[in-house]
Amino acid sequence: MFGYIYEHIAKYMTEHENWRTTPEHAMALSKKLFLFKFINTFCSIFYIAYLKETIEDDGCLVSCMTELRNQIAVLMLVNAGAVVIEGWVVPMLKTYYTEKKTGDSYGEDASSSAEEQFAEQGTYDSVEDSIKDYIEIMVQVRVCRCYWCHAH
Repeated sequence: MFGYIYEHIAKYMTEHENWRTTPEHAMALSKKLFLFKFINTFCSIFYIAYLKETIEDDGCLVSCMTELRNQIAVLMLVNAGAVVIEGWVVPMLKTYYTEKKTGDSYGEDASSSAEEQFAEQGTYDSVEDSIKDYIEIMVQVRVCRCYWCHAH
């Protein structure tokens, strides 16, 4: 939930920075998105691994390693579920909505122009989609690396 909020904040901040070129804009956006996603994902892991025993009176109930393993497993499952929903369910719902909007004739009418079909699909921003994919891979690698470093 906070990931979507942070994404909008990063886009808003980057849009108001007035970058000269598109690559500079894309790099600034990717840095902000990665930073926000990194903080959102790793804050709880960092707290359990390094701060929980010193800050809380009870510390870890069983073992910080067990609690850390459980937290990382939950994060990986939730992230995998979000990827499935965003990559499979959302496009399926968009297609369903577009077909209902066009009367189940989307893509079948040879007389409709490609421009009309493109307008029906909605907007497509290849730069932001690529950046989001790259950041998702980076976060998953960092989660695995964090777990491996703490385990050894």
